[in-house]
Amino acid sequence: MSGKMFTFPEKTKTAYLRLTIPTQDFSAVTVCFRSVTDLSRPHSLFSLATPSASNGFLIYKNADSNVIDFYVGNKMAQFGAQNYKLNMWHSICSTWDSASGLVQLWLDGKPSIKKFTGGQNITQPIHVCYLFIFYHNSLQKQDSHGGRLT
Repeated sequence: MSGKMFTFPEKTKTAYLRLTIPTQDFSAVTVCFRSVTDLSRPHSLFSLATPSASNGFLIYKNADSNVIDFYVGNKMAQFGAQNYKLNMWHSICSTWDSASGLVQLWLDGKPSIKKFTGGQNITQPIHVCYLFIFYHNSLQKQDSHGGRLT
């Protein structure tokens, strides 16, 4: 998907990008992307659901403009003191490894501290919803394996 840009210019609960992946287990995940939005309300940046965890791997922009929530297997870590500004392009990367159970976030190339969410593999992901937020999007997170958005 390198070099692709997806724009959702109007508010909707039905617009999203769905990427089908082979069913497998993940012992580590790295996700990197760029996004821009004018939304000040909470919204998903990336979402992956599994049969046992609606928040199998979720990067969620909190209502507080300086907090990004990160979920692995429904367990949350919050990354505060982020300089996430509206109407600006941001580069976001995140990593998680089941061996250590640690997650880390990079915002615009600046690393956060590492936090613990647990070390159980992410199992049976059927698809990933990349919820890139561009301008007026009202996308929300998927709340079930199979992609129901809420």
